[in-house]
Amino acid sequence: MAAQEQRGRVSLRAKIITWSFVPTAIILFAVALVNFYAYQRVTQDLVVERDQQLVRLSASELSTRLQEHTDTLVGSHADNNGHATCR
Repeated sequence: MAAQEQRGRVSLRAKIITWSFVPTAIILFAVALVNFYAYQRVTQDLVVERDQQLVRLSASELSTRLQEHTDTLVGSHADNNGHATCR
């Protein structure tokens, strides 16, 4: 009879540990999953923002270079109008 009581206590002890561990593990897994998706979304937002800034910077640099080229062409055209051209 003492052996049956001992088995019953171990079984009860195992049940208590299991019923406290399993919900805790489920909750921790859910929190980890939410953190993973949140981190993924924040990372994606940062990459999009960085790419947008890079596009703006590239467009600004291109605009500056095109303006310099346009100014050169306008100056060259003005110089040619002032001189006789060979035909």
